[in-house]
Amino acid sequence: EAWASLWATSRWPRPEATASVAGQSSEPDGHIRLRAFDGQMEILSLAVTHSCIVFGSSVKHAHIADASHDSVKSQHAALIFQPGGSFSVQSINGDVLLGAPVAFPSVLAALRAEH
Repeated sequence: EAWASLWATSRWPRPEATASVAGQSSEPDGHIRLRAFDGQMEILSLAVTHSCIVFGSSVKHAHIADASHDSVKSQHAALIFQPGGSFSVQSINGDVLLGAPVAFPSVLAALRAEH
């Protein structure tokens, strides 16, 4: 599996598997989708089914690649699932800035157009 081979070559230690809490799954069930936008155009929609997804500059060292800027490191950040259905973002080798859709007018417009 591609995910397993990525971990074998990763320079980042994979987080310990999260334990189930009070019957809650330690893996996401795929109902949450990771979506990426370029302006108002959605360029990626992926069901989140793994407890950790690494973002970076190439698929050689990350699950999701973004080569749009030189500041993106080979392993930049990770999206980590938490039992109970929440997620956290952890910096690996770069700065991470999070924002709600309202901070990105073109993304907000695309999401509003869906409803």
